[in-house]
Amino acid sequence: MKKNCVTRCLVSAVFLIFGQAQAMEVHGQISTQVEQESSIAQGDVASEIKDLKSQIVAIALANQTNLKNSENVRAQLDPLVAKLGALETKTFEEEKALKVGVWQQLWTDDADDKRADNFFQKVDRTNTYQVVFDDGVFYNVSEIQTVLGRFTGFLRGNYEAMEPRFNLEFTDLKVRRGGLEASSEQGGLFPFVEAAKLGQLKGLFQFPGERRYPNGPVGAKGYIETLFIDEEIRIDVGANLADGVRDLFVLVRAQ
Repeated sequence: MKKNCVTRCLVSAVFLIFGQAQAMEVHGQISTQVEQESSIAQGDVASEIKDLKSQIVAIALANQTNLKNSENVRAQLDPLVAKLGALETKTFEEEKALKVGVWQQLWTDDADDKRADNFFQKVDRTNTYQVVFDDGVFYNVSEIQTVLGRFTGFLRGNYEAMEPRFNLEFTDLKVRRGGLEASSEQGGLFPFVEAAKLGQLKGLFQFPGERRYPNGPVGAKGYIETLFIDEEIRIDVGANLADGVRDLFVLVRAQ
């Protein structure tokens, strides 16, 4: 009787162990499949992001200096930007950290940007940058062709991070004779503009015209919201508080 009981117990134990082994094997197969599917899904998202970025940059570059068709260009960009923005997963703090550095502006439909051109001067939109520092200061830097030759404009502003926006105010405008090729002497655009920020860049002088808003940019306030940002591209919408029109900005990292 005892012998039969022991035998049955051993058999039950063998079946139990065998069942556990099968369950573990099945669980392992399921986990592997889930990991593979997750990896494929992540790969699909990365591929879609890359494709959307390429399309946006191509459209922006093709229309970088053409200011007459901004409505049509915006109509092309908006659906692509919406798709890209839906794939953004970064936190506001991560976006804030990524903003620091040098960004080249490829395209915008900001009306204030267009008003910078007149009979005396014209902004070179292939040489327009934004330099963002981590202490709440930024500069919009552009080469300007004037009747007196080429100059570089340094429009200084302050930003305040107030999730989900960055509130902005432009505080000063200075110019310097010559183009941005002079930045190579400082080791790049970031240290070049940093020297201007610290008052160490020689040759800067006050803009010789009306600087105060609405006739100039100084004193203008607004905000931007970042729809997508990574190490390569940054897409913002922003508005001047005076008109509330949400303009689009497409930028790529330069340094």
